[in-house]
Amino acid sequence: LSGYGSAKPVPAAPSVKASSSSYKSIKVTWSKVSGANGYQLYRATSAKGSYKLVKKTTSLSYTNSSLTTGTTYYYKVRAYRKIGRTYVYGNYSSVVSAKPSLASVKSPKAARQSSSSIKISWKSVSGRTSYELWRSTSQNGKYTCVKTTSSTSYINTKLKKGTYYYKIRAYRKVGKSKVYGGFSAIASARL
Repeated sequence: LSGYGSAKPVPAAPSVKASSSSYKSIKVTWSKVSGANGYQLYRATSAKGSYKLVKKTTSLSYTNSSLTTGTTYYYKVRAYRKIGRTYVYGNYSSVVSAKPSLASVKSPKAARQSSSSIKISWKSVSGRTSYELWRSTSQNGKYTCVKTTSSTSYINTKLKKGTYYYKIRAYRKVGKSKVYGGFSAIASARL
């Protein structure tokens, strides 16, 4: 039992969650570990890739910014305890992943502009390159992309009598590809 008193209790592994915080950031949160003095957050771009230390903190969350929209990032966290001048590190958490994504378009509105036109408007999405406007003549029918625009409104002209349904999604160009946000709720107007 001679060495019994010098055993250093190893901090437990925290449970971790990660989610998109914006088109270029991910928020990582983790559980408090009893007796820990702080935490280290590591990131990689593949689950079994090379993990690099992103942040050493006493907080239980960190927002990792300046990331690429649509790229999946992988995170793990470990707690540490400082005993004198020595750091005792706990086991790593399970790996969690998330990707920065564009928000869905909010508050779409459609209103009759004239006997043959409808004005559609929506709220701006941060980080977007442009929007796609999709239209259908029935709420659950087949939607077709009728306009790509960087504006937050569009007047759809040369329409016949009837009810038209619209939904909008934003996209961001990353390299040569487009990374899409989710579709808005459906807005409709009748002529």
